[in-house]
Formats: sequence, structure tokens, C-alpha cells
Amino acid sequence: MGVAYGGLMRREGSKDWLSVSAWFLYRLPYAVIVGVLIGFLVTVITAEGASTLAGRLGGDYPAFYGAGRIIADGDWENLYNIGRQADEQKPLLGAGKVLYFAYPPYAALPFGLLAKLEYRWSYLLYTLILFGALLLALHLLRTLSNYVVNHYWQLVGWALLFYPLFKAIGGGQNSSITLLLLVGAWWGVEHDSPYLSGFLIGLLLYKPHFALPMIALFLIAGHWRVATASIVTGFFLYGVGSWMLGEDWLFQWSDQVLFFATEDARVNPYQNVSWHGFLSDLFGGGSGVVVAGVICSSITAVYLGWSWWQLRGSDIDLRMALAVPGVLLITPHTMYYDAALILVPLIVLADRGTPHMGLRVFLVFVAGIGHYVAPTIGFSTLVFAVLATSWWAVNVLTLRRSGMMLEGEENGC
Repeated sequence: MGVAYGGLMRREGSKDWLSVSAWFLYRLPYAVIVGVLIGFLVTVITAEGASTLAGRLGGDYPAFYGAGRIIADGDWENLYNIGRQADEQKPLLGAGKVLYFAYPPYAALPFGLLAKLEYRWSYLLYTLILFGALLLALHLLRTLSNYVVNHYWQLVGWALLFYPLFKAIGGGQNSSITLLLLVGAWWGVEHDSPYLSGFLIGLLLYKPHFALPMIALFLIAGHWRVATASIVTGFFLYGVGSWMLGEDWLFQWSDQVLFFATEDARVNPYQNVSWHGFLSDLFGGGSGVVVAGVICSSITAVYLGWSWWQLRGSDIDLRMALAVPGVLLITPHTMYYDAALILVPLIVLADRGTPHMGLRVFLVFVAGIGHYVAPTIGFSTLVFAVLATSWWAVNVLTLRRSGMMLEGEENGC
């Protein structure tokens, strides 16, 4: 004899594998959060300097810590001196090694405070800040997404298992802060706080290749107050940079960015998930690859601008879902850990009831794990996760426009 359960028939007394699977998927994130925190604390406490039994503590954090030491010493004019950076990182990395700090000068100021602590405690505090940024970003999404309301802690746990975000938080990278700024800007638009949105997009200028396209999109969509606030914030940050390094700091810094991008592409191949980086990994350098990258990026940028114009005044969630993977693709230098930002379109897709979301998320996670084999296959598989989420968002837009057209026809338009 059988009884109905969840639309299925099963024998009495037998285990329902669906309920077991659901229980597992529901509880696993809690175990992940606890396990990651315990493992992280044990690693930090037992570390000696930047050395642990598992390897270097903090991933890329020595670059930020070293820049902070330069700021704390008041030697601001040598912030981008590679020899000076190497000297500060020598106790952490050894002689002859350096992780270059290439962010705008104002981005180094907070690390001047963190660098007053011993390295491992500075790294501990910074990592907790990054984790807190993830928690706050998802908390803000609670007011924007019914899906997040119902699955907050599950999303936290699964987000920590997503390879690029796991590597970013554990490796001292700021992807979760970028995520918080983007979600905060979205939250501000939804809650009629455009100047807050603009301020947060302005703060994103610590990564200008992300901030500038977002400012342009808000302008295209008619969010004048958002764009104005972001531009004013940008001028303020320019003033901070001028106070630190002089009025010509922008030229000094841009030279260092070009140097860093060239060296990073040579030293760290297969890490880039933009159009340009992906094509360069596949086909090597050369003018043809540059032209192809420019064409693909231009087409993506034009489509983004057109879609934001079409949706102006509505559907900020869909616009963000289109913008985030699109911006990742069009910038010339998008490292794999910033693929963590595709959490935004995935949440929007789930909230809009997109079919087969379980399979879509599974494929994205597989692409994240596949990054391990990037040196073998010659490119990062995370580019497919970025492309897929972008395409899925485009499909939602297409369906929405089709629905609008049908509604217009029914109304005699």
C-alpha cells in the first residue's frame, strides 16, 4: 500500500529520498558556514606571519597589507614604487617576490589602519569585513527579493561554496565589497534614495572599469540624481588622490595600471573572464585578438545601453541582472574571483520564477570548480558562467518584451 507525498507515491514506512535530499540541501549551508569559520580561525591562529601548513596565509592580501604599511609610514609618494612594495612584502613573501598593488591611492587609506596590526590579525579583521559585506549585501536583498527572504542563510552558505567568492573572501580580494556596493545602489533606487545609490556607485570607482559603465547605464536610463551623486563622489575621490600624491596622480596611477595589466596577463594567464581576456587565452596576443575583443565588448555595451533605455523607469532588478555580467564581459581586465558578482543575476532569475533554476545554479557551480583546470585547458571555465547568466538575463528581457507587445496588442495598441 502506498501514500501520496509531495505528488509522489511511496510505500509506507520507506524513506522518502526527496525529503532527505531537501533536508540535506537545507541544512548543508549551516554546516558550511560553521565549518568555514572554524577552519579559518584555526588557520589564522596557528599561522606564523604569512605561512601556514596549507601555504601562504591571505592569498593576495600581502599586496594590500604592504600598501597599508607604506601609507602608515607616511611614504605616500612611493606607494606605486615596486621596490618599496617589495620591501614591505619581503617578511611575508620572501626576497625577490612581490604582489603589486595597483588600486587608486585612496583605496590604500583603509589599509593604513589595518597595517598597524600584526599581519595575521590584520588579515583576520579584513576577512571578517569581507564576510560582513557578503552578509550585508544579502540582507539588503531581503527587501528586494522574496527568494532571499525565504532562503537567506542557505544563500550565505551556498555563496561561500561558490569557488570565486570563496577564493575572494579567503584570498583578501574585495569582490564581496563590490557586490555590496552594487546591491546597495540597486536598493537605493528601489527605496527612492538616488543620492545614496550614486554615492555607492561613486565609491565603486576604486574599480573604475566597473564603476564607469554603471554610471553610464544610470545616465542612459534617466537616473540623473544617481549619476550626479556618483560623479560628485568621483570628484571628491580625485581630490583625496590629489592630496595624497599631487594633482597629476591620475597619470601616475594609469601608468601603473597599464604596467600591472601587462605583467599580470603574463604572470597569471587563464585568470581573466572578460571578452578580451578569454579571447587572448584562446588565441594568444595579436592585433586580431584585440580587434575581436573590442568588437565583442562593443556589441555587449551597446546592447546593455539599449536594454537599460528600453527598461528606463522600471525593472531595476532585470537591469541589474543584465548589467552585472555584461560589465564583467566588456572590461579589459576582469579576474575570475569577480565572477562572484553573478550572484546578482542568479537571484533575480530565481525571484522571477525562471524554470530549471536548480540545473542552472548547478552548471554555474561546475564552471566555478572547473577553474581548477584552467592551466590545463588554457582558459577559465568561469567565463561560461558569466556568459550563461548574461544570456539567461537576456532571455528574461526578451520574454518580458514579448509580453509587453502582446499586452499592447490586446489593448489595441
